[in-house]
Parts: sequence; C-alpha cells; structure tokens
Amino acid sequence: MTVSRVSTATIPFTCFPVKQKMGKQCHHISSKYYGKMYKVLLFRHILQGVSEESMKRLFKSLGASIGYIAIYLVVSFLILFTGGLVYAILERIPYAQTGSPVLDYILNNEADFQMLSTFVAGLIALFIYWLIIKIRKKTVRETLDLNPVPLRSLLPVIPLGIFINILISHLLDLLPIPEEALQEYADASGILASYTFPVFLASVIMAPVIEEVLFRGLVFNSLKKGMPVALAIVLQALFFGVLHGQILWICYATVFGIIFGIFKNRYGSLYPTILLHLSVNGWNFIWVYIGKFITYTEYTSLVISVVSFAAVVIFSVIIFKSTARTKDPVCDGYIGNALPVEDSEIRAVVGGKQ
Repeated sequence: MTVSRVSTATIPFTCFPVKQKMGKQCHHISSKYYGKMYKVLLFRHILQGVSEESMKRLFKSLGASIGYIAIYLVVSFLILFTGGLVYAILERIPYAQTGSPVLDYILNNEADFQMLSTFVAGLIALFIYWLIIKIRKKTVRETLDLNPVPLRSLLPVIPLGIFINILISHLLDLLPIPEEALQEYADASGILASYTFPVFLASVIMAPVIEEVLFRGLVFNSLKKGMPVALAIVLQALFFGVLHGQILWICYATVFGIIFGIFKNRYGSLYPTILLHLSVNGWNFIWVYIGKFITYTEYTSLVISVVSFAAVVIFSVIIFKSTARTKDPVCDGYIGNALPVEDSEIRAVVGGKQ
C-alpha cells in the first residue's frame, strides 16, 4: 500500500475572506485555528489511505478463515462418509463368514466407530494444516502462537475448565428451555454418553487440539489481521458455535468460544486454551463417577450453579491478574484497536514523525 507523506505542501488550504470595517480583504486564519484544520485534514487523509487496505485485509482474513474451516469440514465429511460406507457394507456380511474380531467390533459398536472416524479426520486435518504452514515457509510456533507459558500460570486453568463444565451442565436444568430442544440435545449428545476409549480419544484428546488449532489458532490469528481483536474473538466463537450443529450446542459452544478466545489473547499462547478445553471436556469422564454420590433435590442444581459461578469468577480473576495484556494495540497492528497500521509511513504520521 502506498501512502503519501502528509505535509503542509500536499494539503491545500483555502484562504478564507473575512469582512473588515475598512473593506473586504483576504486574511489567513489564525495559526491556532489553522493548526486545528491541519489535524482534521491529516486524520481524514490517514483514514482515506487506510480504508482500502483495511477492506483488503478484512476480506483476506475472512477468506483464509473460511478456507481453514472448509478443509476440516471436507476432511471430516469424507472420512465419516467412507467410514459409514464401510460400515454399511460390513453390516451385510455375516460374522460367521468373516471370522474377524475387528469387523465384529465395528458392527457392534457403531458409536465407537464414528468416534474413531472423527479422531482420524482430526489427524488428517492437522497434517494438512501443517503442510499449508510449511508451504508458506512459516513456523508452526509462529503461526499458532505455540509460545511457552510458565507452569504456575497454567495451574488455575484446570479448575476453571472443570467449574465451567459444571456450571453449564447445571444451568441447563434451571433455564426455561423447551422440552423439544432438550430432547434434541439429549439425542445429539447421546453418542458421547458411552464414555468408552474411542469417545475419550475423540472428545478429550482430539477435539481440544484440532478445535483450538483451527479456531483459536488459524482462524483467530487470520481474523486479527483484518479487524479489531474483540470482533475477531466474537466471530471465531460464532464459527465455532455454528459448527456444533444442535441449537443448545451452538449457544453454549459460542460462549465457550468467546471464553477460549479471550484467554488465548490474554496468554498470547495456544497451550492454555488447549488445556482449558481439555479440562472442560475431560471432566465428563470424572463426573460420571462422582455424580453417583450426589442426591439431587429441588435446589441442588441451583446451589451447584451458584457455587460453580463463584468459582469461575475467582479463577478468572486469578488468571487475569497473573497475565498481562499480551500485545499493545498499536504494536498488534491497530490504531486504537480499530485500524491496521503495518505501513511504516502511517506509523510515522501517527507518531508525529515526518
């Protein structure tokens, strides 16, 4: 982008006529008012110079984000479609003719087979993203913000994820959600209720990695190049939520996406969000055993929700106090968190250097 340097020679100023008692004469405006006009025109010049580049960056960032998401969707569809086709073929083959314990397992554990397909799709998508990064001659650490984080700073992340899980799951019992929506949610999440090893691989190991790499890594970092950070956080969260499909999943996955995005931006690293996501998903496998010892009454969900909310606030405050803001708005490529300013000449004008 080419932006001409702004100087008094490049900005035309008009000589304003002022009526005098002795007749009409052309006088220059006072230096004070003249200076104000210069600042206004200078600001307008900067906005005009940046606007076209801002739009290019915006569309480029959106295009890259949609492309990354499309790769994951296509890979997932192909793997699940292929897996489903194989399952449909095997289902018509009697076990007595195959004599294979592997095929027998597939035929009798459709949910586990689907979870294993999801795990494989995640591995393939991660490999494709790795290839894209290498083709662009970038490093994985730079592209995904895989920056080291002190262990002490990570410790509050685990209980935070646990209490977020507890809070959301018990709020669903308190909110006036239509029975139809709850039934759809129960049907959609039924495949995750088996708590088998394939489900553990897909939901606790692969999901936190692939989803954080995709949404808080590739998508979020792409969006930040073309829009304010706050808008990028919301937009990547919406993408994240919509891809979960079921209406209740969309709602709380979007909330999760905003939380994960804030923590990614706060830490300046993808590791804490992966750990937070893992804690949220992994707690289900612990709660299935702990929950058996809890006797639910009319107020149990309310009490647990209040306690969980308080814990979420406390651990969030601890994390925010222990982590400084990761990047300065200007150094992060934005003037006032609103405009991209990578061009050195614009930085010079903003800084008063000509």
